[in-house]
Amino acid sequence: MTGRTADNVYSRLLDDFLTSHPALKDAAALGLPGDDDTETVHVVLVPHDPSCVPDLAQLTREVADALGDLYTPASYSIADSLPRTAVGKTDKKALRTSLLTARG
Repeated sequence: MTGRTADNVYSRLLDDFLTSHPALKDAAALGLPGDDDTETVHVVLVPHDPSCVPDLAQLTREVADALGDLYTPASYSIADSLPRTAVGKTDKKALRTSLLTARG
């Protein structure tokens, strides 16, 4: 996926950073179509406690400070769990399809 420039955003780096947050059980970064021909960084968060979601503005600042502006998410969503492949990896294709379908 690409961030705010034509540079590539490596989702695994962002996934690993986010899952190190004490309030998060899981996270998945993926690209979603933006207003132009680029993709924006969208992150799906799975908190340990659904009633205790981290402050998204603070989380965005933490990402920018640690990984740079290129990795700063444009949007977030919260989920109870992430879809998994047969081998247990996050199924980002299914996740992206679900998010795009929900967008309409």
